Amino acid sequence: MATAFRFQTLLAGTLLRAARHGEDRHEILERAVSLTARALKQADSPRVEGGRPSSTAARRKVVDGAREILAANLECSLPDIAGELAVSSHHLSRVFHAATGHTVSRHRMRVRTRHVLERLAGGEQDLARLAADLGFADQSHLCRVVRKELGRTPTALRDALS
Repeated sequence: MATAFRFQTLLAGTLLRAARHGEDRHEILERAVSLTARALKQADSPRVEGGRPSSTAARRKVVDGAREILAANLECSLPDIAGELAVSSHHLSRVFHAATGHTVSRHRMRVRTRHVLERLAGGEQDLARLAADLGFADQSHLCRVVRKELGRTPTALRDALS
């Protein structure tokens, strides 16, 4: 149990550092929900895992609903999405990851990256404005995310697309 406590403390410290360094607030929130779920599971595993298992169709409906909500509003937070779908944030996060192989936050960044590509292909020149319009923290955040997702900087992509 002491090792588990140290692990939870380490994860909490990682969340605090991420917040201080201006990482995506949605990603931080999703990690916090996961951390909380792990801590609760250690404290009372049977109670946390209780309830009936949902069907594949119900899980698919939750995942599809989350995708639709994010397509309409990329700024919608994990708790807001979960509330609209009438599920817990933890359930949404877990089901979404199981179905897609990535987190809700990562999906959000992929959609944003797709919008970046569309705007760059349309001739957008101002990366700072593009970052602000698409909900990135700043231009460097946009560049980090695009490079992580596509392996190239927005400037290199713009040059390749023109």
